[in-house]
Amino acid sequence: MTGMAVMPAHTDLVPDFRKGALLCGEIQALISVMRQNAKWALVPGYGYGEEDVPEDPLLEDFKSLRRKVWTWKDWSSRDPKTYIFPFLEVIRSVETSGPITGMALATICRVLSQGFFSIDCTGAAEAMHSIVEAVTYCRFEATDPDADEVVLSRILQALLACLKCPAGPLLSDDAVCNVIQACFRIGHQSGKEGELLQQLTRQTMHEMVRVIFHRLPTMSPMTAEMLQAAPSPVKDTGKASSTTAAEPETPVASTSESASEKESGGEKNTVTDSGGAIGDASENEHDGVPYGLPSVLEVFSFLISLVTAEEGRESEDLWVFGLALLNTAMEEGGEAFAMHPPLLAVVRDDLMRCMLQAGTSTSLSVLSYLCALFLNLYLSLRIHLKYQLETFGRGVVIPIGDGRNVAYDQQRVALEAIVDLCRQPTFMCDMYINYDCSLEHSNFFEDICTLLSKNAFPVNCPLSAVHLLSLEGLLAVVHILASRCNSAASAPVLEDPVDPTEYSN
Repeated sequence: MTGMAVMPAHTDLVPDFRKGALLCGEIQALISVMRQNAKWALVPGYGYGEEDVPEDPLLEDFKSLRRKVWTWKDWSSRDPKTYIFPFLEVIRSVETSGPITGMALATICRVLSQGFFSIDCTGAAEAMHSIVEAVTYCRFEATDPDADEVVLSRILQALLACLKCPAGPLLSDDAVCNVIQACFRIGHQSGKEGELLQQLTRQTMHEMVRVIFHRLPTMSPMTAEMLQAAPSPVKDTGKASSTTAAEPETPVASTSESASEKESGGEKNTVTDSGGAIGDASENEHDGVPYGLPSVLEVFSFLISLVTAEEGRESEDLWVFGLALLNTAMEEGGEAFAMHPPLLAVVRDDLMRCMLQAGTSTSLSVLSYLCALFLNLYLSLRIHLKYQLETFGRGVVIPIGDGRNVAYDQQRVALEAIVDLCRQPTFMCDMYINYDCSLEHSNFFEDICTLLSKNAFPVNCPLSAVHLLSLEGLLAVVHILASRCNSAASAPVLEDPVDPTEYSN
């Protein structure tokens, strides 16, 4: 029996045909949605014949692209702007409705996630800059709140895809700052965001921070020229946004319009401008330089600003969000923070200051993230934060762990953090050598042991989790010291404590 000829599985044409088919399918779907809109649904017979209907420039661009797609043989040498330009025009257009804009945003996400172009592709840097600019300043007509939230969620997906795609490192410092600020505005400054959109925004920002700080170990040190050419700071914008629910002059979504505006034929009822106050990056031409330490420095400062808002119910929620993002940044960057003195200076000053400020909060979530951040700082940067670790440990963690005018749950969280530190092979030795043995510092090791001993056994009260945690911490200390003693005569199995001369500030 003769079967159908099977095309070889590995040929140079398969990826290109797959890209062409995917792009044609996206074009057909978008044109179908546009035809459902009154602007593009002209009916023959009302002054026009079938062949005389004037085509809108947007539709003409898509038809022209559809004809060209199948003639392209080598997509790697094709400038990405040639096939993403019509979709970006739809995203920029104020005359398109939410569903049409959402469809174009979804196509951009697929183009980026499917790897249509790589970092080595001709024109990739300019294409990435165009995508970020179009998505950041996306404009569309409002329909209803639920449909608008769908479009805003597509904007979040497109912004995240810009950072995660293979050509993501080609983004400029300004573009990265714009992406972060636009994402924050969608979930926190539109004035109409729902709980689902806000949570989606925060999850997206976590992924963005993870992608950005994951590249920190590979970034070049910051020079004086880079400091002068750094992007516009987003710290002040973030601080202002953390104290106000929305910026009325730059709304993310607005579905209301007066009747007089409709009758006068004025502007469309909604304009989405998710990047209106990010900076002036869109006014500058893309110089082709990939983002590096300047944008990381600005993003990190912006995250810190979220934790420096005035106290209040809404500010407390931002504190938790900001601390969670800072933890994510520290987990990804780790020891690489020490490779860049300007970034290390921000950790020493601004970050530790905001941690001490947040340490006065009675929120259990804030304290939990503070303790997690304290542990990450010790594991990654302890030799560079001698005074800072001592100040936070003795000023926040130990007093709360001692139960001084705090709730029981707060004391328990602080003790859990102390026990986690005691389990580290070098923690107690580091504390004793660098603090207790120094005339310039307090007896950190002694204070921790005193705290654990004091809370290990119940006095005029029933046995509780606090007593068990304290006893567990004491056992961890004794176990670490005994292990070091037993390993002295044999091959070393534990890392030596950091020499006091290596601890710096």
